[in-house]
Amino acid sequence: MNTRIFRLNRKNKEAGFTLLELLLVVAGIAILATLIFVVLRPGETLNQFRDSKRASDVQAIMAAMQMYAFDNNGDVPDKTSTGWGANNTPVEICTGTSGDLPTRNGGSGSDLTTCALGFIDLLTNAKYLTKIPTDPGTGSTAIPNGDTKYTAEIDATGLVTITATDSAGDPITAIGKFTHP
Repeated sequence: MNTRIFRLNRKNKEAGFTLLELLLVVAGIAILATLIFVVLRPGETLNQFRDSKRASDVQAIMAAMQMYAFDNNGDVPDKTSTGWGANNTPVEICTGTSGDLPTRNGGSGSDLTTCALGFIDLLTNAKYLTKIPTDPGTGSTAIPNGDTKYTAEIDATGLVTITATDSAGDPITAIGKFTHP
């Protein structure tokens, strides 16, 4: 008798999944996908990476200026010929046409005359900087739309401020004091 009951149950059961089982699996996958997307937030994560790069670039520019000043009796790179210290007004570090980043050796398409702050001096033999940083939001190593998106200013007391703008529009700054502005 036990075998007869087993056979009847087996005949009544069809192969496949029920609609309820399929709906539960689809709902579970949808919930997991939503949680992963919310936790990872790819746009926000990418913005954080870009802001971190901007902060690193600002610090690198300031460090290069400090090394330059150490080697040059406290002087900052030439500001008189480029006017970057006039009226305490921030100026773009490099401007000009889109193209390869300026390097001391010229590089293809580089335009050394468009850099403020005496940046050419900071690039000498890659002693202070090997290249001029550009904003990571452009996705390019070329000067985007004619500027690097980094600014510099100096006041009469020798206080230098290097600034970039983060993805939220807030400033990222590095400030240094130089003895001979």
